[in-house]
Amino acid sequence: MPRVAVLGLGEAGCIYATDLAKNADVVGFDPAWRGEPDGFSVVATAAEAVRESDIILVLTSGQIAMRVFDDVAESVPADAIFADLSSSSPMQKLALSRRAADLGFRFADVTLLAPVPRARLSTPAQASGTGAADAAKILAPLGMKIEAVGEIAGQAAARKLLRSIVVKGMTALLIEGMRTAESLELGDWFSDHIDETLTHLDTAFLRRLIEGTSAHSERRVHEMLATVEMIEATGGRPIMAEATIRVLETVSEGIPRGERFR
Repeated sequence: MPRVAVLGLGEAGCIYATDLAKNADVVGFDPAWRGEPDGFSVVATAAEAVRESDIILVLTSGQIAMRVFDDVAESVPADAIFADLSSSSPMQKLALSRRAADLGFRFADVTLLAPVPRARLSTPAQASGTGAADAAKILAPLGMKIEAVGEIAGQAAARKLLRSIVVKGMTALLIEGMRTAESLELGDWFSDHIDETLTHLDTAFLRRLIEGTSAHSERRVHEMLATVEMIEATGGRPIMAEATIRVLETVSEGIPRGERFR
């Protein structure tokens, strides 16, 4: 039975510790956690948690991931895998991988591609780095849906952050649009319209968005300038609308496309 250390017992960390504990010896640590462990044990220090572990899962914010690495680096077993699941930049993941190599243990940059509470341990994950393939060999039999995508740390993180450009960007656009719609007493209409539009998204629709923007970017800039004027007239802040204008103004430089959108 593999021994798994889980550092960070927030919502995702608790879910992973609980579900992994059904088939593994799981030990967790989080200085701020005050809950009751379900099937796993909790220890007093991060260093204690990682000793004798086969794999270490870091489920903290990206801001403290490097500090967590520093706290436990000297205690990580030479044959263990340090798997960083934080939402950090590819550059930070690569830097940690190089430090891990200097210290003699393997590193896996692991990214989660969907909210954890929905699918729990089956949340799709990708891993890259020197320990990616072995991390998948340990975690997949425990129920984790994980795919190794490369031997260079940062490759998995880049995929997640590329997704975030669209998903988080779309969320920000929705918020700005809904605020403006409510100010114009068009909130219900706008919600219904956006629901219908997004429900029918397909490859053909996305291709038309890109092709239409290539052909009509100047007109769309003027349309967004009118949108900025409308938002400001309602007392709102056109943050995303102004950013959209800046991107549309670069369309004349070309739009890279994947094979799907050609």
